[in-house]
Amino acid sequence: MNVAKDTPVVLVVDDEASICGCLTDALSSEGFQAISATNLKQAMELARKYRPDLVVTDLRLAETTGLDVVDTLRRHFGQDLPAVIITGHGDLAALSAASRLRPVEVIDKPVDLQRLTSTVRAELSRQQHKRQAQKRIERVRKLAHKAKQSGKRDATILSTACADLTSTCQSLQGRLERQESVLQYQTELLNCNCEDDIFRRLFKLFVERGGAVFGVALLCDSAAELQMVGRFGVPQPDGANFCNALAMAMVPSALTRPEVQVVDCMDNLSLFPEVLHRKLIGVTAMAVPLMASEGQMIGLVVLYRKGEQPFPEEDIALAELIGPSTAAAAMRT
Repeated sequence: MNVAKDTPVVLVVDDEASICGCLTDALSSEGFQAISATNLKQAMELARKYRPDLVVTDLRLAETTGLDVVDTLRRHFGQDLPAVIITGHGDLAALSAASRLRPVEVIDKPVDLQRLTSTVRAELSRQQHKRQAQKRIERVRKLAHKAKQSGKRDATILSTACADLTSTCQSLQGRLERQESVLQYQTELLNCNCEDDIFRRLFKLFVERGGAVFGVALLCDSAAELQMVGRFGVPQPDGANFCNALAMAMVPSALTRPEVQVVDCMDNLSLFPEVLHRKLIGVTAMAVPLMASEGQMIGLVVLYRKGEQPFPEEDIALAELIGPSTAAAAMRT
């Protein structure tokens, strides 16, 4: 196999050759260099030859485990080698063990290929940004040394470079902190035993980040109709009628465009029943679709703040990341 220069390499490890083929085909179709192995020995041979940028491994293998695969690869190629773990439904002990590896994502079988490729693409993009930041840091260090030697002539250059570095580092730090929050959230979802536990944890995540917030959780019933299953709020939730009417008013838009959406309610009164209008002054709402897979929305969470308090970009980015794992947890319970 010839690996193209500068094209990310993804190593797939699964003891079933047919699954390896399916996963590598999906990743290759997205432009990645996908290689596969059915055991740890093959994985190490390929890794030494092609140096993977990310590993996708089944948690349970015939002769070993995905944990051993990741640990061995990281000992040889660096502890920052990102990993995506694939595991079976309901294996809580295995999922808890997998969390020790701090994986980029834990994906249940059968594998949602769209979710897998999206996860891989996002993590490799983050790794690229990290490498670019490291290059900038090294460049600034060289400029600093040169400025020290040449004095004031290079001071302006250094100042500009430092400003660029500060901005880049702040952006990278934000991404890293967001990733840490997502990993912690996914780990805590493993201990949730019911839908109420799941949505309380989601609500708590946003309260801890930004203070007072209110929320409504909807899930599909047996007839595939969205029904309210929980409402939350600090210091206390709003009434059930208000919460249900607010959330249901945002359902049509979420079904049409199943992505995180933020709405200034007063600027979009036509979306809501007239009976709610006087209660929507200063209210900003954020709809978070719970997507089990592409085209399959199993629920919707609507968070809202009062008193002209908007949702910052960091909250929106976090909401986009936790939707799939929240959907998976809700389906398990």
